[in-house]
Amino acid sequence: MNRRLILQVLALAASPCEFLKGQALGRHYFPNDYDYGKKITARMAELQQSVAGRVQEPFPPFKVIGNTYYVGVTGAGAFLITSPQGHVLVNSTYAETAPLVQKSVEQLGFKLTDIKIILIDHRHADKAGGASWLKEHTGAQLMAMDGDAQIIARGGRGGYSAAPGVVAFVPPRLAARPGSGAAGTSATGAGDSGGGSEGSYYPPVKVDHILHHAEQIKVGDIVVTAHHIPGHTEGSTTYTWTAPESGKTYSVVELCCVQTPAQNLSVLKAMANDPARPFAALGTGDQWAIAVIRRDYLRLENVVFDVFLTGRPFEWLMYDKYEQYKRTGDFRVFINRHDYRSDLAARELELEEAIKRGVPTGTKTNP
Repeated sequence: MNRRLILQVLALAASPCEFLKGQALGRHYFPNDYDYGKKITARMAELQQSVAGRVQEPFPPFKVIGNTYYVGVTGAGAFLITSPQGHVLVNSTYAETAPLVQKSVEQLGFKLTDIKIILIDHRHADKAGGASWLKEHTGAQLMAMDGDAQIIARGGRGGYSAAPGVVAFVPPRLAARPGSGAAGTSATGAGDSGGGSEGSYYPPVKVDHILHHAEQIKVGDIVVTAHHIPGHTEGSTTYTWTAPESGKTYSVVELCCVQTPAQNLSVLKAMANDPARPFAALGTGDQWAIAVIRRDYLRLENVVFDVFLTGRPFEWLMYDKYEQYKRTGDFRVFINRHDYRSDLAARELELEEAIKRGVPTGTKTNP
């Protein structure tokens, strides 16, 4: 294992307290990170609006890099990680679009029944809605993080939600122009069900294995690591793995879901006094919520990845990158480590603005 990968593993495995002692937000960022972050967060918002009303439409499947393929739909991402011994599917898209995932897998020349494990990055309908159908048609084991697994088993019913009216917020200094950007994006925008309405329910399905932070999932030569990043939901999970391509090995992150800091903070504040909350040693109330969300940004800030993906296609500028890829045929359009770094820089500023604003506490919904 090379030195960079060792540092990545250590950064993500370290305890919360180790990252909080004497640390300041943004200590590794440079002015160009914020400048580029301003541009890409504005572009993300534009792309999100461009697919509003079309999130369940098919999208052409394609190879991202090495063993990693896009098999999702227009507004909900799913990724196939392949090996000769079997495959891993990250996310299931909506209940209505699960058959489109099958079609995409088969268009790429793979068998649906070779999927051995289905991973869910969070419990909302755009990621977990198709899990029941895909589990039935693949025979795969379904896995999700503690906190979300129990709600997936209830078809999305229950759990914590952001307070009404809490939106992803881009401070004026980050907005590309007045009135643009994510400031007008609702908590249930395109590509995200929000998890709080009747329309976000889906067929209940048993989770075969409940994941915990830093757990590794293995199929053949695939090793996926699950990182618990609570906030968007109780069990929001970021997955990392490696992809061999053209004689090199690239690190891949499927990031969930730090791009909505005000929403995440609202959910965490609602969870803050729950005895079952994760990382209880960080305190209670707002102190706990702020410590957890800052800890998560700091932990991710310490890691540099080659390929940055998310379950919401607009958040990794997939539509733009796919068009570039069609024109050039060059997989390097998906090597976007600067996007990851700059997105985090911009979102950390959004987070601090949200803390200053005093984001209201979210709510706990009934099962």
